[in-house]
Amino acid sequence: MRTLSVKQPWASLIVAGIKRVENRTWSTNHRGPLVIHASARPDPEAGPTLELAGIDPQDWQDAPRGVVLGVVELVDVIDMASAGVKSRALAHDPLACGPFCWILSNPRPLAKPIPARGRLVLWDWNPS
Repeated sequence: MRTLSVKQPWASLIVAGIKRVENRTWSTNHRGPLVIHASARPDPEAGPTLELAGIDPQDWQDAPRGVVLGVVELVDVIDMASAGVKSRALAHDPLACGPFCWILSNPRPLAKPIPARGRLVLWDWNPS
């Protein structure tokens, strides 16, 4: 399955359905199921953005790392530099900053995280 490694706390917020947009510097043609893997390293600069979105950073301080957390659906990728209606619709989401916003839906967390090593870009995870 196509898999994306995301730093914590963002990975847990995605699987919890709180963060519905993943910001990337690159686009993808992939649409459909996307496994969310929590990277081994957290995002040290997440605190101010979380607070801006009304999320308490302390609630996510101990989020698991180096594990597969669940699956979401990648339904669209929006180039925030475009002047389209879709990019304007994301203007009110404090967690959507692009330059490419991956629109996620239908989060399905695993009952128990599965240890896994992550990789850059999209990669294939085989739950053996």
